[in-house]
Parts: sequence; structure tokens; C-alpha cells
Amino acid sequence: MVLFYPTLRITFKLKEPLDCLLNKGRVYTIRPFVVREGMKRVIDGRTNKVVAIAMVTKIGRVHLNRLVVKVQDKYIPLSNFVEFSGFNSLGEWIIALYKVTNNTRGVKLYLYRVELLKKVKNRE
Repeated sequence: MVLFYPTLRITFKLKEPLDCLLNKGRVYTIRPFVVREGMKRVIDGRTNKVVAIAMVTKIGRVHLNRLVVKVQDKYIPLSNFVEFSGFNSLGEWIIALYKVTNNTRGVKLYLYRVELLKKVKNRE
């Protein structure tokens, strides 16, 4: 039973990262905009239904030209996060990112960790 139903949401347009979250309990996602941290409803962008409640935490700014994430003053290889991205390789993840954002040149990108708190049964 969910006592608190978050008003904020995060939407996943792609199947792979959403499946990773639902099956592995967490996912790393790159967004071309700043996302407010905290508890959120997880929306399946293909069906527009709430599928889970999750905690969203910002990891850092992504620098695609160097394939790194800047966390405070350190640079961490983006490849460290592939296992929980929903994709099989860094290349596959980057290609999917380009498709979803239509082009990432000149856009600030941010890496977030989304941790599953509760799956939500879809109401028909």
C-alpha cells in the first residue's frame, strides 16, 4: 500500500531502461534537462500509465565528447553505468540517446539514478 502518491513524475519512452528499472530495481538514465530529485511516479511513455514509484537522484553532468560523467570535481567513465542502463553497450546507449533527444549537440545532459520503490498495478 502506497501511503504517499508523488505528484512528480519521470517518463521512460524506451522499453530497455524501463525494463531494467522494473526487473533489476534501478536504472541510470541520461536526460537533456534538469530533473527534480525525489520520489516520483514512473510513467511508461508508450502507454502513458503509471507503472512504479521510484526515487530519482542526480549523479552528475554528462560530457559525451569525453564519454564521462562529472561528479563533483571528478570525471567517471560513462561505461561504469552501462550495466544498469538497460542497454548492452555504451554505444547502444548513446545511439538510443541520440534517437530520443533527436540530437544532443550543444545540449546539457545529466545522469540520474532511478531506484524502484514499488511497482504499481495498472488499473484498466
